[in-house]
Amino acid sequence: MYRWYLALCGLLLALLPIRAHAQTAAPPTVVKLAGTTPGRVYAGTICGAYEQAVGDGRWVKIGGLDDQIVDLVQLKNDALVAIGGGKVFRRAPGEAWQAANIDVGSARALAVDPTGERVYMLAGSSSYAVFRSDDAGRTWRILTSTTADAAPFDLAVARDITTGQDVVLFDFGLSGRVGGSVLMRSLDGGATWGELPTSADPSIRLRLGSIFFDSRTFSFYIHASKPNDPTNRLYRLAATGSTLEEVGIPADVQTGGISALTTYPDTMVIAGPKGVFVGPIGGGANAFRRYEQGLEGAQVLDLITTSAPRVGTAIYAGTTRGVFTGNPSAVDNWFGVSTGLAACPSQGPSPFDRIAPFPDSAQRRYFPETGHALSYEFKRFWERNGGLAVFGYPLSEEFVERNVDLGQDFTTQYFERERFEFHPENREPYRVLLGRLGDELLRSQGRDWRNEDAPNNPFPNSACQTFSVGGQQRSVCGPFLQYWRAHGLEFDGRRGTSFNESLALFGLPLTMPRVEKNPDGSEVLTQWFERARFEYHPTNPDPYKVLLGRLGAEVLRARGVQVP
Repeated sequence: MYRWYLALCGLLLALLPIRAHAQTAAPPTVVKLAGTTPGRVYAGTICGAYEQAVGDGRWVKIGGLDDQIVDLVQLKNDALVAIGGGKVFRRAPGEAWQAANIDVGSARALAVDPTGERVYMLAGSSSYAVFRSDDAGRTWRILTSTTADAAPFDLAVARDITTGQDVVLFDFGLSGRVGGSVLMRSLDGGATWGELPTSADPSIRLRLGSIFFDSRTFSFYIHASKPNDPTNRLYRLAATGSTLEEVGIPADVQTGGISALTTYPDTMVIAGPKGVFVGPIGGGANAFRRYEQGLEGAQVLDLITTSAPRVGTAIYAGTTRGVFTGNPSAVDNWFGVSTGLAACPSQGPSPFDRIAPFPDSAQRRYFPETGHALSYEFKRFWERNGGLAVFGYPLSEEFVERNVDLGQDFTTQYFERERFEFHPENREPYRVLLGRLGDELLRSQGRDWRNEDAPNNPFPNSACQTFSVGGQQRSVCGPFLQYWRAHGLEFDGRRGTSFNESLALFGLPLTMPRVEKNPDGSEVLTQWFERARFEYHPTNPDPYKVLLGRLGAEVLRARGVQVP
């Protein structure tokens, strides 16, 4: 049972001197992995793609594409197709990338049929189109499309074992469907399409996200949530079935989301912002256990299961710190295998560079304090929900960044205290969503708030409200509770702030209040929330006794970005 573990340990020990001297900079973020052919694995990073012979231990850059990879798939005979730099690329074995003969700047997702002979592509931003290539990405033909106000999410392909036909599944948000998404399927390789119900109750329409295909059980797994319910859910759909069956997932996945999923013999591995978990397929939420020892705080963005003669079956994880590999049936540790993944060179203007000033208008506003601007929906959201006091100044321009919860790319902008994401698939007031920077920063510091003790309430004889968070009880009391209740996102147009509006702005409390040293070096009473950090400064005049931490600035500094 430990053959894989012993072989890999010997390989890693042999490579330690190489890693210590040759790779002085951190490896790039790996957003996509591919490796269906035994013996080879491919990594799509934020600055191009790499390949590795499994067990050889060193990655080699594939030339011809130096932009961020959006998606990457492997076909039979080691042919590759990728989305990157606003184009579709193809690559024959041993050659460099070549731009494919298709002009689709909005390509979002790729999927390969189980034989590796055909590749499907989902494209669009405010509409959708599905394409198919039968010649490894050389030529493409459109299968279905719409000009309606639709935001495509993800695409997956299975096989009908009775007919031998490809089963193609994709989902998208449609503004006319209140609070929900649409699930489309073809049972004949894209010739005809039909909509699948997402719920037995037609009044409940799920909000769908990433789709994962499990070739071992011929099932799709779909990341989703219910309208007006932030809880993340996972549904199973048989390849040719018509009913979505909810799958039990750990509490931290329910609150944190799913960024990647793969299966191992009789085993499922799920990754999200709140950790990596492994459990038996169909075993239920309580059957999962944590599986993240050795990841060193890296967030997992993609997972694949592959095999090789010398190594056996293994799981590869693409993360914010390169590539790791593991085997949950033999050992609980992950091992870093990023030798050869060079740190990305700086390329072109950065969204964090100051821009030239311009006159303000109703649509755009320039901030000389940081040299950045606010525009359109982000500007309206910022002004409507607290502005400078709540979010701070903008620290970047708008740019496309991957949401690790959903595994999808969204228009993003950073502020001193928050991160905005634009979700055109949502109806108002949910088109602009906020990042969970509090949880991200705690994880980057190596703090597991679930295991932290709960000190006494520092505000005796004051009102408290208790929340159940990740199986722990967390209370918000005194001036922190007053501040939490007094601020929130504007949802209903009514005076005052509702519980849901406060929850949408700050999230749930992750820690109890305790004295901590903030980045300025001051020791202050501090409490962390999913999207904020409260600091108590009793000597300040009202209403400045409770201040918000500059989480957006701290996240960027942790990435090496110079911010004011």
